[in-house]
Amino acid sequence: MNPCIVIDVGKGNTCTINNLRMILRGPNKDSDPWSYQAEMDFEDHGSEKCMLEFFTHKPDEMYTVILLKSGILKMNGCTISLDGIFKETYRKVPCVTALHGTGILMENVACKGDTTNGASTAGIIALDAEVYIN
Repeated sequence: MNPCIVIDVGKGNTCTINNLRMILRGPNKDSDPWSYQAEMDFEDHGSEKCMLEFFTHKPDEMYTVILLKSGILKMNGCTISLDGIFKETYRKVPCVTALHGTGILMENVACKGDTTNGASTAGIIALDAEVYIN
């Protein structure tokens, strides 16, 4: 499973998303059994190991709703949910990932983590990116 939406508009260009409602549930256990492992002991505190568990070293293989590779992302009135991601997926899952040199502007945006399966989720992963949230 790769990012759902990849934004690569180039430096200085902007992509605007209005009123998006999206839920990422993760891979299907029956059709993709290799995406699950019995036990994962994830790092709970910020560290290099913690970031690697999100697959930040391989952004094209991340489980994430939106991957911002270049440019600026403006989001208005959106809801992104990870409710239903299974704890057994072998990596942590963010709603939005912004790579080096990008920018995100969020207005009235809700990023929701998993509330049913105890999965390790995050709202935003920003790797040397500018983020403005209102």
